[in-house]
Order: sequence, then structure tokens, then C-alpha cells
Amino acid sequence: MKRLLYVSMIALLCCCAFTLASCGDDDEEIDRDYTNVHYTLKPGIGLHKFYTIMAYYTDFNGVNHEEEIKDVTEWDYREKKEGSHKIQCRVVATVKTPEEYGEIDASAYDFSWEYSIHWYKKENGAHSEQPITSPNYINKENVLSYLEAHPVITLINFNR
Repeated sequence: MKRLLYVSMIALLCCCAFTLASCGDDDEEIDRDYTNVHYTLKPGIGLHKFYTIMAYYTDFNGVNHEEEIKDVTEWDYREKKEGSHKIQCRVVATVKTPEEYGEIDASAYDFSWEYSIHWYKKENGAHSEQPITSPNYINKENVLSYLEAHPVITLINFNR
């Protein structure tokens, strides 16, 4: 009796597996000839206060863009277009003048940033770049030396 039950269960599992494996089979090829990109950037409060953050990217029509990233906790850009297109984006933080950033009044500032890039091209598939970053808190008394040592910071430099 146990053996009959065991054989029946195996046969049932095989039928289910075959049925599930054949679900979704299409005779038509799906055309995935497009390029897709999604950038995000989350700059720390120190970067916003002490740096001018600029994004330089080329859209899929070949138009170059310069965009200042300010007053946001997350910058986000998405684009999708048929065909194969060059993907390029560079985000740079350049230190502001003391007149622009004003008082150094907090006890510490976060100069870290997080970013992610997700992209797809037919010729090499889908990919992601999303490094894990650590907080970079700089104490009030070390802010000026940090700015002097890091007048320009490249936050993203991506070219595919």
C-alpha cells in the first residue's frame, strides 16, 4: 500500500512539473531590442551644504544634459528607448565658496553618498551597480581640511 501511494505521488509530481514547465512557452520570439537605464543618487547632507553637485549625462537621442542636483534627498533619472544606445553619466561635486555654504554650525556632517545604476542592452542583458557605502561623518573642526583635501569628488562615472 505504501509503495502504491509512493508511486502515485511520484507520477502526480511528474505531471505537475511537466505542466508547469510547459506553461508560458510561446512560439513567438519576444523583441527586446531596446536600451534602458535608471540612475539614483542619495547625497549626504554635507555634500549638499558644502558642494555644488552636477549631473552630466547624454540621453538616448544624443543630447548632452547638465543638471544641478540640489534640494533633494534622492536624484532619479530613467530612460528607455528602442535600439542600442550609449549610456553615460558623470556626477561631480565641486566645493562651494565659504560665502555659498555659510556657517559650519553642526557638530558633524555626512559627506557620504549612495548610488545605483540599473541598465539593460539587448547585446549584453541586464546589469546593476549598487555599491554599499559607509557613512562618512566629518567633525565640525575637520570640515575645512576635508574640503581642502577634496575640492572635487566624482560621485558617479559610468560609461557603457
